[in-house]
Amino acid sequence: MWDCRNDFLEILSEYDVMLTSIVDLQLAEIQARTTVKKERDFQRIVRFTWGRRPLPLRMVKQNSELFVGVHRLLGMDGCIREAKLPTAGKDRTEVVAMHKAVGSSIWLDRPLPPKLLAYAAHDIELIGALYEHFKESSWITPANELLLVAQSMRYAYSLFYQGRVAGDDIFGPCAVLPLDVLSDSCGHKVLCYGCHRMQSLSCYSVRKQGKKPQTRSNICRTCQIKALMKETKYPILWVAIGPQM
Repeated sequence: MWDCRNDFLEILSEYDVMLTSIVDLQLAEIQARTTVKKERDFQRIVRFTWGRRPLPLRMVKQNSELFVGVHRLLGMDGCIREAKLPTAGKDRTEVVAMHKAVGSSIWLDRPLPPKLLAYAAHDIELIGALYEHFKESSWITPANELLLVAQSMRYAYSLFYQGRVAGDDIFGPCAVLPLDVLSDSCGHKVLCYGCHRMQSLSCYSVRKQGKKPQTRSNICRTCQIKALMKETKYPILWVAIGPQM
C-alpha cells in the first residue's frame, strides 16, 4: 500500500474489517533514505523546503527543536518519478479537479464513476511496480520487512482517533510523517489536542525545571509543523505533565 491510513480507516469503519500485515511503501521510502541512499540529517531537514507548502530553511532552523526526528513524506507520484517508472494511462487531470471540488470523499461514493475506477486500478498497478522496484533496490528486504509491517500498522492507526478530516483543516492531510511511527514508544503517553493521538512526551515541545519535565505543548510537534506549513497561527498552551507511571 501507499499511505495506508485512509484505506485502513474506511475499511475498518465501513466493513468492520481490520487490515493486518500491511507493508506501506511510503515508509519503506523513508527508511531507504538513510539505509540505502545514505542521506544525512541535513538532507532530512532540507526536504521541508521542497514541494507543496515548502518552508523557508531559515524558519526550519529557527524552529529546529520541532523538526527533530520528523520526516517529510514523499507522494507516490514523486516516488514514481524518482524511480523513472512508466505512468502511461494515468489521467490525473479530471480526478485532481474532482478532489479540489469536493475533497477525498469522492472515493466513498457508490458506485464509483468510471474515471475513479480506472484511476484506482492504475494506482494498484503502479504500487505493484514500486514494490518490485523497492525489492530490486534493496529498499525492502527479508531483514527489514517485519519492521516495516510493525511501522505500517502504527501508521495505519495514526488516524484512528482523528478520523477523516478536510484538507483545509489545520491538522488535516499534510506531508509530515506522524511521530511514534518509525519507533514504538512504550513510555508515558499523553493526548495531542490537534491530531487526538496518544503520543510519548518526546513528540511534544517540553519545558523543564532542571532536568525534570514540567509542562508540554498542547499539540504535538508534528501538528505544530503542520500549522507552519499551512501558514496558520495556532495558540500553543502549556499543559502540566502529571506523574509518569
